Amino acid sequence: MDYSDQYDSVKNSVVQVIEFIHNGAKNDLMSFGTGVIIGNGQYVLTCNHCVQNVDGNIYIGVRNENDVDHTVGSIVYSNKVLDIAIIDLKTKFNEPICASDSDNVKVGNETFVVGYHMASPTVSVLSANIAGFYIRNGTNYIKIDSSVNHGNSGGPLFNKRGELIGIVNTKLGTLSNFLDDVEKIKPDGYVNMFGIDPIKTIQQLIREMKTNLNLGIGMAIPINIISSAINQVCKINFI
Repeated sequence: MDYSDQYDSVKNSVVQVIEFIHNGAKNDLMSFGTGVIIGNGQYVLTCNHCVQNVDGNIYIGVRNENDVDHTVGSIVYSNKVLDIAIIDLKTKFNEPICASDSDNVKVGNETFVVGYHMASPTVSVLSANIAGFYIRNGTNYIKIDSSVNHGNSGGPLFNKRGELIGIVNTKLGTLSNFLDDVEKIKPDGYVNMFGIDPIKTIQQLIREMKTNLNLGIGMAIPINIISSAINQVCKINFI
């Protein structure tokens, strides 16, 4: 299916969510994800794990392809269990998104995902079908047959009409977790073989694999599950 018209209608409402430290004339990137504008245009819905490191020295901001400057905001809602957070930008950033009843989602429905994967400064659009549902921690998540990777977290899942039905927040599969663990290994001593550090070489290979491979089926939390929190924080009737 051609989603070009639907993407044109939502592209200004999808932003890159960034954690950064202000360091003189520049901002040092700490982590990254995706978010979607909700409410009156000043709130961003994203994943809690995209902004969980924010403290007195780390700031959160958003940007899109048309606005590369950081717009600093504060977290006004977070839920670690559902992995959802809402950011208040204090001022209107862009037009808010429209949502649809996620209880009407069926296996086989055509959908698409918008996000800034792998900290790319440009957005990517991925087609996806509803592959099924998966119960995790008592919550029924939507499974999609799309290759989501780092940076897609917090990204919106749209139905074929361009209406928000979920927020991408995880991958179903153990390989990605295993690669994450190996990438973080810090060897006790220096290892060198023929002038090559095998640990660093493997970790670089893992980073390339995570960039270019589909390491697990994507999952999204249905928008209906978090709509009450959105309604309360943004003082709107979201669905």
